[in-house]
Amino acid sequence: MSKARAIELLSTALHRAPSAVSSAVPLTGGQSNFTFRCTVASDPREYVVRIYGSGVTLLTNRAREQRVVRLLSEERRGWLETFDDGHVTAWVPGHPLTRPEMARPATSVGIARTLAELHAVRLPDDESGSSLEARTLGTGGTLRQWIEIARNVARNDDRALLDAVSDGAAQLSEG
Repeated sequence: MSKARAIELLSTALHRAPSAVSSAVPLTGGQSNFTFRCTVASDPREYVVRIYGSGVTLLTNRAREQRVVRLLSEERRGWLETFDDGHVTAWVPGHPLTRPEMARPATSVGIARTLAELHAVRLPDDESGSSLEARTLGTGGTLRQWIEIARNVARNDDRALLDAVSDGAAQLSEG
């Protein structure tokens, strides 16, 4: 995906001219999405523009993800705007976690809690009137599915990390 598309999405979300976007730096490490860290002239905030990739249907329900992002947008929790091919959020300072950090029980439990909160977002009924929530696996089931999928494709040195995440998910579901 191009830097030009990231600039277009950000300028649309902020109702600014594309020329107001002063930087759009690609971020690496994603599996399929194209992500940019962006700044805008005369705005002290930083933004993330995420342009959706393809080939993630095994792990991602893109339609549900978009609905959750839109719902969070409405509640103004850092989500600024959604588009058919991506979304814009506020930049949250931090760093990518290392394997030793991920293996710490407190870290994996914290991640599991945050994911549980995100996946527990209740969606309004869909157009057919049936509850989307009733058709989902729920957080625990989804997280267990992801862990099993990851175990099937993981390298041997990632197994301890997956065990830690699995333990954190189990602790989360217990209490």
